[in-house]
Amino acid sequence: RSTETHSATTKHNGGNMAAQWPLEATQAEVIAAIRAEMARHGIDQHHLAAARGTTQQSISRRLCGTVQLTVEEITAIADTIGCPASRLLVLP
Repeated sequence: RSTETHSATTKHNGGNMAAQWPLEATQAEVIAAIRAEMARHGIDQHHLAAARGTTQQSISRRLCGTVQLTVEEITAIADTIGCPASRLLVLP
């Protein structure tokens, strides 16, 4: 089983984990925004993975929605792409 996280944020409550998506935009909208910015900047999944020190498969799982992105990952992806994180996190 993968050790990748499946939640945007996680809180400990007496040992129970509760997943939350704390952003204005939905996960699908964030993924669409990331894909649009990647295309705009000519960055593919292989390039993004190499720049982030991860695998293309890990990036693919996130961009397909199989693994939910964390806010920290979204921010790091924005930095790698070269766009403000707010462009990915907030609806226009």
